[in-house]
Amino acid sequence: QMNINTERISVFIMANSEDFNNLTVGKLKPYIDASGLTTGTRLVELKFADLEGIEILDNPILNVTISEIILGNELVNQSGYNTP
Repeated sequence: QMNINTERISVFIMANSEDFNNLTVGKLKPYIDASGLTTGTRLVELKFADLEGIEILDNPILNVTISEIILGNELVNQSGYNTP
Protein backbone atom coordinates (compact mmCIF):
# COMPACT_ATOMS: atom_id res chain seq x y z
CA GLN A 1 0.00 0.00 0.00
CA MET A 2 1.33 3.42 -0.96
CA ASN A 3 0.01 6.83 0.12
CA ILE A 4 1.04 9.93 -1.78
CA ASN A 5 1.86 12.72 0.68
CA THR A 6 2.49 15.40 -1.94
CA GLU A 7 -0.71 17.42 -2.29
CA ARG A 8 0.05 19.36 -5.45
CA ILE A 9 2.40 18.79 -8.36
CA SER A 10 3.34 20.77 -11.44
CA VAL A 11 4.36 19.16 -14.69
CA PHE A 12 6.17 21.21 -17.31
CA ILE A 13 5.40 20.01 -20.82
CA MET A 14 6.75 21.07 -24.19
CA ALA A 15 4.58 20.35 -27.24
CA ASN A 16 3.11 22.08 -30.24
CA SER A 17 -0.23 23.72 -29.54
CA GLU A 18 -2.34 21.02 -31.21
CA ASP A 19 -0.69 18.18 -29.25
CA PHE A 20 -0.87 20.21 -26.04
CA ASN A 21 -4.56 21.09 -26.48
CA ASN A 22 -5.42 17.40 -27.04
CA LEU A 23 -3.38 16.19 -24.06
CA THR A 24 -5.13 14.57 -21.09
CA VAL A 25 -3.89 12.98 -17.87
CA GLY A 26 -5.13 9.68 -19.26
CA LYS A 27 -2.85 10.01 -22.27
CA LEU A 28 0.12 10.91 -20.04
CA LYS A 29 -0.42 7.72 -17.98
CA PRO A 30 1.41 8.93 -14.84
CA TYR A 31 2.95 6.16 -12.73
CA ILE A 32 5.42 5.46 -9.93
CA ASP A 33 7.92 2.63 -10.29
CA ALA A 34 7.83 1.12 -6.80
CA SER A 35 10.04 -1.88 -7.58
CA GLY A 36 12.84 -2.23 -5.07
CA LEU A 37 11.30 0.17 -2.55
CA THR A 38 10.89 -0.82 1.09
CA THR A 39 8.33 0.34 3.65
CA GLY A 40 8.69 3.86 4.99
CA THR A 41 8.58 7.39 3.62
CA ARG A 42 10.40 7.85 0.33
CA LEU A 43 10.97 10.40 -2.41
CA VAL A 44 10.08 8.94 -5.81
CA GLU A 45 9.93 10.27 -9.35
CA LEU A 46 6.56 10.51 -11.06
CA LYS A 47 6.97 9.06 -14.55
CA PHE A 48 4.89 9.34 -17.69
CA ALA A 49 4.26 7.38 -20.87
CA ASP A 50 6.39 8.24 -23.88
CA LEU A 51 4.22 10.18 -26.30
CA GLU A 52 5.25 11.37 -29.72
CA GLY A 53 5.39 15.16 -29.84
CA ILE A 54 5.20 15.53 -26.04
CA GLU A 55 8.24 16.21 -23.88
CA ILE A 56 8.11 16.22 -20.09
CA LEU A 57 10.73 18.79 -19.09
CA ASP A 58 11.18 17.75 -15.47
CA ASN A 59 9.54 14.76 -13.81
CA PRO A 60 8.10 15.76 -10.42
CA ILE A 61 9.41 14.20 -7.22
CA LEU A 62 6.71 12.93 -4.86
CA ASN A 63 6.83 12.16 -1.15
CA VAL A 64 5.16 8.77 -0.59
CA THR A 65 4.68 6.46 2.38
CA ILE A 66 4.79 2.73 1.71
CA SER A 67 3.07 0.84 4.52
CA GLU A 68 2.78 -2.65 3.04
CA ILE A 69 4.55 -4.61 0.32
CA ILE A 70 3.26 -7.83 -1.23
CA LEU A 71 6.07 -10.17 -2.29
CA GLY A 72 4.71 -13.25 -3.99
CA ASN A 73 2.30 -14.64 -1.41
CA GLU A 74 3.75 -12.74 1.57
CA LEU A 75 2.73 -9.38 2.99
CA VAL A 76 5.41 -7.21 4.59
CA ASN A 77 4.18 -4.35 6.81
CA GLN A 78 6.02 -1.36 8.31
CA SER A 79 7.28 -3.42 11.23
CA GLY A 80 8.88 -5.88 8.83
CA TYR A 81 6.46 -8.64 9.84
CA ASN A 82 5.86 -11.24 7.11
CA THR A 83 2.53 -13.03 6.85
CA PRO A 84 1.98 -15.91 4.42
